[in-house]
Amino acid sequence: MAFEERNLAYDLSLFEDDDEQKYSTVPHSKKKKNENTETSLKRKSADNKSADEKPEKSARKKYSPVKVLGTAVAGLFVVGALATIIMGQAQLTELNRSIEKKTQELKQKDSQYTQLDMNVRSRYSTSIVENYAKDELGMSKATNYQKEFVNLSEGDKAEVLTEESQNIFSTIYEAVTGIWS
Repeated sequence: MAFEERNLAYDLSLFEDDDEQKYSTVPHSKKKKNENTETSLKRKSADNKSADEKPEKSARKKYSPVKVLGTAVAGLFVVGALATIIMGQAQLTELNRSIEKKTQELKQKDSQYTQLDMNVRSRYSTSIVENYAKDELGMSKATNYQKEFVNLSEGDKAEVLTEESQNIFSTIYEAVTGIWS
């Protein structure tokens, strides 16, 4: 029977903030009449509350100058640290680009060196040098009668050094001169 008086499936008053309205068992037709009176009461009470709250809202919170200065210094420190990091990254990027450019130049120079080396080797091979020496300079290969052989091995020799007996003064003198020289 209670379900016939109230339709809970479509009762939107259950979702309102007022707890009294959620759990009341007043029939729906009576609620409409009560809603008009309740909303007018709520408006009046809200107007009274807003009049009371205005002085509180207009009063500003006072901040301590030390706290404000500390916050400003901390903010400046953070901004400075970020600026330093950004500048470091920019310098790092510039250095990386210059390294890449120099690496490319090195590769080009290496390639150029290889080309020039091959060019020189092709121009000055041993056969070309021999032909130039014969034809242009009138040179010829050395014959056996022009060659003179030198014997460098006369036998192995070993030399043993013998120490001469020295007195204590000469030993001290040599030690001191060895330190200063």
